[in-house]
Amino acid sequence: METSSTNRWLYWIIIFLIVTNLSTIVLMSQRKEPIPPGIRDRAPMEQGDEQLMSRALHRRLGLSDEQIEKVKPFTQEYREQVHEIKLALKEERVKMFDLLNANPVNDSELESATQRIGKLHTQLKQKTARYYLELKAELTPKQQEELAYMFDRMAQNQPFEPRSEGRFRHRRGRP
Repeated sequence: METSSTNRWLYWIIIFLIVTNLSTIVLMSQRKEPIPPGIRDRAPMEQGDEQLMSRALHRRLGLSDEQIEKVKPFTQEYREQVHEIKLALKEERVKMFDLLNANPVNDSELESATQRIGKLHTQLKQKTARYYLELKAELTPKQQEELAYMFDRMAQNQPFEPRSEGRFRHRRGRP
């Protein structure tokens, strides 16, 4: 008698879970909200924000006044170029999103849009790599280690953590 009572409870629990899962799936498939307001209008990082990041980078690396004067020209050029690329990326993403929502979708235009975005991403990565190498050339070995750590953390979308001296915590698989 206990077995049939237990089985009955289990059947009801399974039925409840199935109904819950099915209703969730139905609700999710029925939900067709437009893009939330503000997503399209979200501005890329403003020039002032980029300057703050640059100062934070210099502070984190512990650049001397002499080093700051050496890196200032190419840092400014890098910031301006990156700002332009980010603006172009934003515009292209909006265009691509419009193409994705068109009915019918024009595959050739969509392909062109993705290629333009890809080219812009490539330009951004090339400029960042060039900036990294120019900056690295002006740094001491200790500062170069910190720069490598910072760029590694940024590439992984992870926050910077305090590091103990002499450790390469930014390298995977090492303590």
